[in-house]
Amino acid sequence: MAGLLVAMIGYAVVLNRRLAALRDNQAEISRLAEVLAKATGRAQDSIATLRQAGEEAGGALKKQIAEGRALSDELALIIGAGNNLAERLE
Repeated sequence: MAGLLVAMIGYAVVLNRRLAALRDNQAEISRLAEVLAKATGRAQDSIATLRQAGEEAGGALKKQIAEGRALSDELALIIGAGNNLAERLE
């Protein structure tokens, strides 16, 4: 009976150490989870900033394309008028 009691006490000590180690790891895991949550938040903010910058750049690019097309149309009109004038001079 005494042997079983000694074995039980030994097992309780080992179990207590493992539970203490688990509690220590839980604190570290909680800290890592907080760090991960902060990093995820920063990443989401960065993605939103990049998306907004892309939309702004896209808007500027669309504006430049429209201006380029307008200038191209105007240039085509001027070339047509020049060709008509050259035909008349011939």
